[in-house]
Amino acid sequence: MTSEPRRAAASALRALNNAFVAHEADPELLEHIAAFAQDAAARLRFAERRDLAPLLAANVGRLFRVDPADETQPSAVNFMTDRAVGGETNPTSAELEFEYADDEVVVRTTLGAAYEGAPGRAHGGMVAALFDDITGFLLPLAGTPAYTGELTIRYRRPVPIETPLEFRTRIDSRQGRKLHVTADCRAGDELVATAEALFIAVDVGQFGKSSG
Repeated sequence: MTSEPRRAAASALRALNNAFVAHEADPELLEHIAAFAQDAAARLRFAERRDLAPLLAANVGRLFRVDPADETQPSAVNFMTDRAVGGETNPTSAELEFEYADDEVVVRTTLGAAYEGAPGRAHGGMVAALFDDITGFLLPLAGTPAYTGELTIRYRRPVPIETPLEFRTRIDSRQGRKLHVTADCRAGDELVATAEALFIAVDVGQFGKSSG
């Protein structure tokens, strides 16, 4: 399992990233940050390379609730914590809180300045990436791993930074290996973006294997 120190370090780096983008800094502080980051990166490169495939393979059954007789909600524990966009141990990701609510997944986040596009607005690519990651949270409910086949985003209003956002997503239908998913994002009571996604289910034994 992922260690608490790694989670704490990733959270601190996310906070640094947002503060770095949002605020001015004097040259002395910038030089200090650069020197520390370069030293830390050099030390990390000498450490053992991480391989998360064995961890995922050992827990894939729990993650996707592959037993059809199991009617309980899947665990909120996700073993893919280093993934981009929403991985809690990836410092480039957003901070996400999620829960299973009946047949929906509800995700709450607040995007910092690091994800700003136009002034005061979240970058549209980050919003799309969040929809891609968050709609994937439904796969344990479907009992199958899958990969994104199509993703369509509609930006209805500016998606604000530094404002609480709530995403809700659900499976609309399933035909064979195809899962049709919809999702929406709200800032308070205002609907700011929606998404339609098509996922293609794959065999549990093949999920997470390298394509190379």
